[in-house]
Amino acid sequence: MTEDKRICADCVQDRYLSAEIARSEEDEATCDYCERIAPTLSISEVAIACDEIIEAYFTLTSDSAAVVYHGRTPQGQSLIEILDVWLTPDDQAAAYDVAEVLEYRWTYEDDGRYGEDPWFVRQGSAWEFSRDWEDMERSLREEARLVNPTVIETFEKVFGGLASYRTEDGTGLIFEAG
Repeated sequence: MTEDKRICADCVQDRYLSAEIARSEEDEATCDYCERIAPTLSISEVAIACDEIIEAYFTLTSDSAAVVYHGRTPQGQSLIEILDVWLTPDDQAAAYDVAEVLEYRWTYEDDGRYGEDPWFVRQGSAWEFSRDWEDMERSLREEARLVNPTVIETFEKVFGGLASYRTEDGTGLIFEAG
């Protein structure tokens, strides 16, 4: 069964997953991908870790109206592409095995949480700022233009603390011109 296969730290590119596997108490098992005897985790355990990372740091894009109704290609990367970067890029067998376990869990245990053939885009600070900026624009159009707490909050997130930053030689980033 796929979820019972084992993988060692050498077959994983992602530093976090590799470190988790290296700390495994199962140190006398054979890796099903490179056939070395080393600390390993089951594909099921790796899938759980990958699921947590995807949930925390990625946004589903394959359920947008452009994809569902107009048949466009989703933004971002497919599940296999993401897993391929984290696992063994030379051999996609581990990525396909983890994807199989994740898709089964998402379909049958989580009521189709991500649907068929999920695609994701990584959430980053740019994504968060983008969302805040859109909220600020909407607030300026529809609420208050002169005294607007949403604008203040957004600017504080973007520029807050800038005056305290220093260059390598200790000078401030902000200086008065003119």
